[in-house]
Amino acid sequence: ELLTLANETYEKKNAWKKAAGQIISQKNLAKKIYSFKTPHGFIKKNFLQKAIEYYSELSGIPYEVG
Repeated sequence: ELLTLANETYEKKNAWKKAAGQIISQKNLAKKIYSFKTPHGFIKKNFLQKAIEYYSELSGIPYEVG
């Protein structure tokens, strides 16, 4: 039940972003992602690029490089 609520909230958030014409920025996502320390060390740029492209496809929100 909690997972369903979390998924609905996530979908609504993305719908609001898309409706507002928000663009996923590689720079902003990079700041958030690079602030996490993983057990495997730092996240590589190639992985970050693929993650952004994947998220952009799933959410339907375009992204720009830069």
